Amino acid sequence: LIDPVTDTPLFDLTDDMVISLADIPSTFLAIRANTNDNVNSVRLELRGTQIGLYFDDIEPYALPSDVPIGDYRGQNFSLGSFTITGIPYLGNDHDSPTGTPLSVSFEIVESVSSGKHTRDMLIAPNPVASSTTLSFQKPVQLSKIEVFDILGRLECDYKGSDVFDGNVYILNTTDLKSGTYFIVSHDVIGKSYHKQIMVKN
Repeated sequence: LIDPVTDTPLFDLTDDMVISLADIPSTFLAIRANTNDNVNSVRLELRGTQIGLYFDDIEPYALPSDVPIGDYRGQNFSLGSFTITGIPYLGNDHDSPTGTPLSVSFEIVESVSSGKHTRDMLIAPNPVASSTTLSFQKPVQLSKIEVFDILGRLECDYKGSDVFDGNVYILNTTDLKSGTYFIVSHDVIGKSYHKQIMVKN
């Protein structure tokens, strides 16, 4: 995460991070993809409360962009939940071979009791074969569980009461192709939980 006013890094985004307004100088932010030497361009896709898309073939790879190089333009982020996906390309255009996409989900809130923290939804096993379980550190009653692919398309959904078994929720994933997915679960009081999984069928 970048402060575009000073063009300096704030901190690394990690999956399921919750960011308090107290942790950032403002909601005017930019996101930079850190890559290895084999990457020559990156497609960055932002989904959630706001949507954005940018293809960058000059390092540093950033959303919304950096013009001139290293001068991050930034954008105003609203409060809410987001998923940023970086798709690395070995060449300088969309037709070149791609590497492994990486997605990170995060949320910007007014305040949290302990600053940045992660959601308490646990998924095991992960990577997933034919099934996996969702559990929580404290009892949570889920109303709905959704599974999205890396492009944000809904692949399947479950009614919470149909897959609840004791203290866990059991998801059958045999119909999912191998790849990266995002599980978004919703509890009965309106809170949502996000987690990335890798399916290997």
